[in-house]
Amino acid sequence: MFFSLQIPFLSDDSYLHLETSLEGGSAKTANFVFYYFLAFILFLSKNAVVIKLFSNIFFALTSVMIYFIALRLSKHRAFSFIAALISGFLPIFFSKTFNSLTPLSFGLFLLFFNIYAYLKSDKKPWNIIYVISFVIFSFSHWLVIVYILGLAVYHLLLRIEGIKQEKSETELSLFSIFFGLWAQILLYKKVLLLHGINVLTFNLPAKLFSTYFPAYSFSTIMTFLGIIPFIAGLYIIYKYSFEKKGREITFVISFIALFALLFWLNFCFTDIALILLGLFFCILLARWFVDFIQFVKKTKSAKYVYLFLFMILILIAGIVIPASLYYTNLNLKESKAYKVFDSLEWIKYNAPGDAVILSLPEEGPLITFFTGRNVVMTNDFFNNPDADKKLDDIYRIYKTRFATEAVELLNKYKVSYILFSDNTKKELGIDDLQYVDSSWCFSLGYEGNSKVYVKNPDCRLRVVK
Repeated sequence: MFFSLQIPFLSDDSYLHLETSLEGGSAKTANFVFYYFLAFILFLSKNAVVIKLFSNIFFALTSVMIYFIALRLSKHRAFSFIAALISGFLPIFFSKTFNSLTPLSFGLFLLFFNIYAYLKSDKKPWNIIYVISFVIFSFSHWLVIVYILGLAVYHLLLRIEGIKQEKSETELSLFSIFFGLWAQILLYKKVLLLHGINVLTFNLPAKLFSTYFPAYSFSTIMTFLGIIPFIAGLYIIYKYSFEKKGREITFVISFIALFALLFWLNFCFTDIALILLGLFFCILLARWFVDFIQFVKKTKSAKYVYLFLFMILILIAGIVIPASLYYTNLNLKESKAYKVFDSLEWIKYNAPGDAVILSLPEEGPLITFFTGRNVVMTNDFFNNPDADKKLDDIYRIYKTRFATEAVELLNKYKVSYILFSDNTKKELGIDDLQYVDSSWCFSLGYEGNSKVYVKNPDCRLRVVK
């Protein structure tokens, strides 16, 4: 909240979710539980602090669930607390979520809550709790699909390792798989019919692939995950896969293996995959601390065991926390430098109610939320069946040298205003629209931190024979 409140607005995609809740379109969305919850919060208060708190509290509660899962695996409260604390400061987790209002906050919390409930399913009350939480999870976020796959990997590993499966686990797994898949088919059937196989890549336009699946270097990935939790996690995976056998650790390892595969195959957004990998490695870190203490106590250095532990903790904190603060401050600077609200204010009070605004997709939710005007395209790609074509046309309008081509495409989408922001310049590598000064079709409506160009409604292309 300290970092989030330094910015008076949320991340771009957050406004898409705010708009959905305010418009009452929650029942039409796949994450309708999250949207109904958000709509209730907005009914109580539309204060920016309350909205930011709503999002951040679920991200914080995710670390609380990390503590309980780590405690289940390590049986050590102090080490579990340390692991949970480190998970909250993971650079990839902290820097990417502190100013974001998305269903991911709710989805992450429910994912780890269901994992904890599943691990405690040997006790009857937790069977009921698990069923209720899983039903909510099924209608809250697409991560439930990944959770179902994780269960399948877990049972496969149990069979490979020859570990006996508990009857309650098998029953809960079968319920989760069948109910979860039924719920997703129910929610996404229209999207599946509309986009087909493109659903696997979220109908993402090819030009934006590198934005959502950035090719981070190995050193950057290690910085995001924290090198020591990563190494400690790999050690535990090796030890409990080849030397020892344990159902609960195998359960966590199943999800690490799954997310590593999804990350490698680009079937999960890179940042989300890294966040999940980092959180699961933190769970294994608590178990590693316990094994490390047991190992050192068997050596001649037993009397220095807590000194070694203290040094390791200082090393982890010295790597994870500065990296987290660095990337967070980097995002803060980028957010503070993004100045487009004066232009949106002008559009709100000067553009007709039925005006269509041209902008980049990521700026679309911001425009619709603050101005109430329509845009050519937002980053809600599921609701854009021809996303690739639209994005190509948007890029052509911004980059073309010819007014005739721009006018033809603008008329195609009934556009009357063009937002030209610093973000547009940076993303497309252009300094200005080349055709606006040489054509009577366009005029500069507003110039501030961003520019707004107005298209003359009488400007049309005619074929002269």
